Amino acid sequence: MQTWEKRGNQTKTDEGKADELLANLRFQHEYREACLLAFTESWLDDRVLDGFTLVRADRDLTVTGKPHGGGVCLLVRDQWCKSILVRETLCTPNIELLSVSLQPYYLPSEFPQLFVTVVYIQLKANIIKASEIIYNLSQKLESHSPKAPKFIFGDFNNCTLHKVLRTYHQYVKCHTRKNRTLDLCYGTIPKAFSATTRHPMGTSDHNVANLLEREKPTVKTVQIWNDNSITCLQGCFDCTMWEVFEYSSSDLDELIDVISDYANFCVESVVPTKTCKLFPNNKPWVSKHLKLLLDRKKAVYAGALRDVQRQIKRQILVDKEAYKQRVERTLASGNARVAWQGIKSMASAPHIGRGKTSADLGGYEGQNMANELNVFFSRFESDIFLSEVKQVEASLQMFQRVVVQQSDVLKLFRGYYFVEWFEESHLVLNTNKTKEMCIDFRMRTTPTSATSIRGQNIEIVEEYKYLGVLLDNKLQWSKCTDLIYKKSQQRLFCLKKFFFLL
Repeated sequence: MQTWEKRGNQTKTDEGKADELLANLRFQHEYREACLLAFTESWLDDRVLDGFTLVRADRDLTVTGKPHGGGVCLLVRDQWCKSILVRETLCTPNIELLSVSLQPYYLPSEFPQLFVTVVYIQLKANIIKASEIIYNLSQKLESHSPKAPKFIFGDFNNCTLHKVLRTYHQYVKCHTRKNRTLDLCYGTIPKAFSATTRHPMGTSDHNVANLLEREKPTVKTVQIWNDNSITCLQGCFDCTMWEVFEYSSSDLDELIDVISDYANFCVESVVPTKTCKLFPNNKPWVSKHLKLLLDRKKAVYAGALRDVQRQIKRQILVDKEAYKQRVERTLASGNARVAWQGIKSMASAPHIGRGKTSADLGGYEGQNMANELNVFFSRFESDIFLSEVKQVEASLQMFQRVVVQQSDVLKLFRGYYFVEWFEESHLVLNTNKTKEMCIDFRMRTTPTSATSIRGQNIEIVEEYKYLGVLLDNKLQWSKCTDLIYKKSQQRLFCLKKFFFLL
């Protein structure tokens, strides 16, 4: 199963927190490499995060009774998955819930899809009713796809599901709020993930829960090569009587084997060894000095968290001010293109390049813009096109209506003798591979009789592949585009894997 990460956190409406999230997505690999970002009590603004698809379930203030807005939301990385379907959304005084089904690009064949559910249970909620809602949802998802993995995570506060979801496993073992574990993650796969905590977002009282794919560490025995061990090995070789091996061997191959085995025996006897564990997240380029720096970072995280948080906020303001001055200098120098790009970046406007469709412009807004353009360019005002319309009408009066009868068309086709032309051209007509496809756009179609060539009926097919293009009898092109899309995804799979390694 592919590694994916979850960020469970409480986010509140302050601009610095959204800016911190954007900075983390750009500079911290834990956020940048995450496949899923889940938030509860998500008072977020309308800025769009590049490379992510936002799925949100906003809070209904009239139902929950809370004076602030919010809800639960899920950010899905586009490079990991684009097939997202919302299965369930719910907002009650006891629980807020969002359930989606995902089909990532890389998914084992035994798993048809993934079910991910984000949950927020209020502090004063009825735990029995909230547990019953989650249980009913799990049964609904189980009946829909029994083989699909299911994951339920979020802020559960005082509610636990180990008595309700007996077949689920809980992955979060660390503390997420002071000395308590309130943010939990349940899944149907045992020992699938291991959880660690990261610093909270802004001034939130909940830490970020980071879920990593869990793999068993491998134990490896390595030899310690230092000056002392090399000196001992040299002394062992100096004391060896090499003539004994030469006299006892009958040929050169046997001599090489004996000396090699003896050298390995001396190395194993003299050189000390140590046993170490290799964890899945270990990088080969991590040195001892880097580990010391990481330990110092953990100490700062445990002791001086508030000071570091204030420094982060101060640095965000300084960087934004410096970027604003750079954009102003660019605008003053006359480079309007770069200046407008900087202004769009500061306003978090999505970049719309060439080749974008109306769906990329924002769904309903893109459709409205297309309709407005059609109305604008298709208008016929009397004071603009009156003279042109009169000229066109005068030219059309010179032509008469052309009438084509069915008998004329049939008579024209009867003049072509297909089989006789093959024989006159000394060609052989393979009737076994000849197919017939009837294109009929009528609502009520009548069955057509099969064409007969030399007493053999030709097979009638609904689709036919010609020169690499898949044609159907309705000319819808959907099967052709699906086939091309599938082939392109297969071709780009290795390229995507190589892109993630850069």
